[in-house]
Amino acid sequence: MDGRGEVLMGLIRKWQATLRIQDWCITLAEEQPDRDNNGDVWMKGDKMVATIAIDSRIAPEHRELIILHECLEVLTREYAALLYEAIDNDIPESMRPVYKKRADEAQHRIIYRLESALLPDNPRPFDMVKCRE
Repeated sequence: MDGRGEVLMGLIRKWQATLRIQDWCITLAEEQPDRDNNGDVWMKGDKMVATIAIDSRIAPEHRELIILHECLEVLTREYAALLYEAIDNDIPESMRPVYKKRADEAQHRIIYRLESALLPDNPRPFDMVKCRE
């Protein structure tokens, strides 16, 4: 693992301890995040295993925010999974995409507020693309 990877793994361990999610095995991906995201997390919830990817173009001063965001997604995974299960079981199929989009937006509003509380000196920039090196 290179120096950047060691720094990122240190941030992952820091936020795992702070958020009390040390029972998860979280590793760092070598590949770039999916889509056009600044970061991404892939989870196997039944095994409590997660892999975080962070865009290599993210400026160093914004990397902790992305790591925190992905760790908060791990923290809220169980809530999100239960909500999506309820949507799949109780909402008519034609309406499921609308409800899933609203659930994702609600989860991220919670995550953004927690980010602001936990990293008050590193507020989320309006456009994270501008934070890339």
